[in-house]
Amino acid sequence: MSGLGLGVTLPVSASGRGPSGVVGTACLVEQAELDAVSVPDVLVGDGTPALEAVAVLAAAAAATERVPLDFGVLALSARSTV
Repeated sequence: MSGLGLGVTLPVSASGRGPSGVVGTACLVEQAELDAVSVPDVLVGDGTPALEAVAVLAAAAAATERVPLDFGVLALSARSTV
């Protein structure tokens, strides 16, 4: 069994710092040698703006080299099929 890991959820809400906050947080997580970053799929019906979860992880992937990325929850039913 491996040890306990520590991860961080990236900011995706309007109260976050937007795309620069996502990239900055992902870089800080990697520098701190934490174990993962995750992103929840924020579906708010009241019009509250939130960044798209797939785009957030794509930005984090482009800015980092070793930190694992994952979705906390991804609502597939909210996305169109290919």
